[in-house]
Amino acid sequence: MEALTQAPHLMLAVVHPEDVGAVRRRVSRMAADSGVEGALVPKLELVVTELATNLVRHAAGGGSVLARVDGNGGVEVLSVDGGPGIRDVSLALSGDGAGGGADGGLGCGLAAVRRLADDFDVYTAWGRGTVVLARFSPDVEAAPLRRWGGVSVALDGGEECGDGWAIAESDGRTTALVVDGLGHGSGAAPAARAATTAFLDDADGDLEALAHRIHAAMRATRGGAAALCRLDPRRRSAEFVGVGNVAGRLLGGEGSQMMLSHNGTLGTELAPPRIRRMSYALDGAGALVMSSDGVRDGFELSAHPGLLEHDPLVVAAAIHSACSRGTDDATVVVVRPMAEDAA
Repeated sequence: MEALTQAPHLMLAVVHPEDVGAVRRRVSRMAADSGVEGALVPKLELVVTELATNLVRHAAGGGSVLARVDGNGGVEVLSVDGGPGIRDVSLALSGDGAGGGADGGLGCGLAAVRRLADDFDVYTAWGRGTVVLARFSPDVEAAPLRRWGGVSVALDGGEECGDGWAIAESDGRTTALVVDGLGHGSGAAPAARAATTAFLDDADGDLEALAHRIHAAMRATRGGAAALCRLDPRRRSAEFVGVGNVAGRLLGGEGSQMMLSHNGTLGTELAPPRIRRMSYALDGAGALVMSSDGVRDGFELSAHPGLLEHDPLVVAAAIHSACSRGTDDATVVVVRPMAEDAA
């Protein structure tokens, strides 16, 4: 069984030209502090500079750069804005990177970002915005196939987040956890860590029993809400256990199917709240989406044509950008079901 938890993203606003250098230095320092391979850092700095510069020049009101070091020593960088979008992505990716831009930029744009990154994706919807993803890996050949991804951001954009999430894969099944500690930031973070640790200890177990283990683990903290979902492609089913305000839904071409979470809070009382496993059909589902209370319901997939064809991390970033409340830590996790024949 492969099971791992994921760190939150730094979220750095980019509005003014002077923000470009500040963001580059902050991401570079994050990489150095986390022991990222030195050869990756110059490429990372160049890509962050280019993405941030594009936000200043082309995004209405600027945007954000999100960055984190993953569990394999690689780095994820996302550029997210709310519009206007890119009319012709192919043209934007056709630059040859020769020479400097007349307006002081690097003159290489998204074409250079794609060339420098080990993994690259871009999604844009005219009038709604753009998400650009660049990944850097110390071992490209060993990098996993990305069927899942998530964006988790603290309220202040920093490193202490009261949300947490984790993923486990075993025997063709994928199990996901999203937890939302009561409150936000450093005060809620111990609750999220307790839940993810309990999950990693027995991620392949029965979901109801696992929810009880998480409840017990959170007793020493302020508690919180959590949801577990297991995608089983052989059975074409999704099992879901939710307590509190963590949402789950299956997105597909015909809309979305909400999953039922029960009222209650894990970890605050000796007796656990109501814990019940629900089952849903996977037929027609293009992705599982789980989110904390910092993300409001109502994402309109129809307004984002072709989004589910993109990297799950790009999907998560687009949902986070459109639906983050801005008043709490916010997490969106997206899992693309494994094909039945592959399982």
